Amino acid sequence: MFPMKSLLILLPIFCLTAPARGQTPAPAIVIPALKDEDAAKVLEQITVVQREFAKAKKEVVASALERFTAAAVNDVRAQDFFLAAYRVMNLDRKPAATKEELEERKNGEWQKKAAESLGEGPVSTALRMQLQLLVMLLESTDETRKPDATVAALRDYMLAVAAFLPQAKTAVETVTGHRTVATVGGKNRREAEQRAEEKEITRRRAGFLKLLRQKVMASDFAEAYNLTAYIDAPKEWPQAPVEFAAAYSNVILPWYRANKPSELTNIWDEYLASETALQQFSLEPAGQIEWGAKEYKQLSWSKWLDHLVQGVAPTIATQELMKIIRENPSHPALKTWITDLAKVAESIGGLKFEATPPPAEK
Repeated sequence: MFPMKSLLILLPIFCLTAPARGQTPAPAIVIPALKDEDAAKVLEQITVVQREFAKAKKEVVASALERFTAAAVNDVRAQDFFLAAYRVMNLDRKPAATKEELEERKNGEWQKKAAESLGEGPVSTALRMQLQLLVMLLESTDETRKPDATVAALRDYMLAVAAFLPQAKTAVETVTGHRTVATVGGKNRREAEQRAEEKEITRRRAGFLKLLRQKVMASDFAEAYNLTAYIDAPKEWPQAPVEFAAAYSNVILPWYRANKPSELTNIWDEYLASETALQQFSLEPAGQIEWGAKEYKQLSWSKWLDHLVQGVAPTIATQELMKIIRENPSHPALKTWITDLAKVAESIGGLKFEATPPPAEK
């Protein structure tokens, strides 16, 4: 948990009423025929509303971007800003239901609840990373921003998140002061303590991972500004700090294929290293081994197939693809891999190849 700091000045929030989840869709709107003068009045009123919304959107996004950028400078500002947003969402917009709850708000107990809602570990850094991603999502809606600058910023961000994961793993797995179960006998006691510690680590890891996987547009930061009422975050972008697949597959790799294909090897290596760091953080050793044997091999295949298709180091790429096939004869994607190669061979040589070629003659 982070230490409590003085709150920032409360946010200048614009509040709109959102439709309830699960609400029945409204019936289709049927517009009756209007007289010319009536149609002109209706169009005029609609135009006024559109202009007012556009102005409100510009002001809200500009205010949010300014505050998010300032709060993302360091961990202390990020945690202070979280408390401010939490207060807006859970106190200012929700009247106290009981006298006890009102007293908790007066004596500051709500701050303790806010901290507990985040789980344990280096949560301040995770909050800062949420804010940084929100800043990039907002900036990505700016059509005047250069794509190369956007991609470079996202790449630096994902590298920072990946580098943070080993530190977070150490912090989350450092368990002190947990309650153990007393049993008769030294060996039984040690085993019980070890099981209790492993259970505690699993709980802490799951809680912290939930924070890293939270959709930032659903965070208190974004909801305090009611951002979803004004903008739609680009769907191809990562929506949470550890969504490496979305960042690299949808944004970073496509840009490098089109603009700097010679850099594909470095980009793919960053992608694989980031995914590995995430799995090492989130999985137990047995799960890591299984992931390495299946998902990591599939990522490696995709890496070298991409090289071959793009014409980047094709000879090396072909050798690596052959190596993956020979070393993983029982991989569940083997048939798909052979089909991939058949398609590439057809596109290169104009020849038809069977997905499952006949065995070589002895």
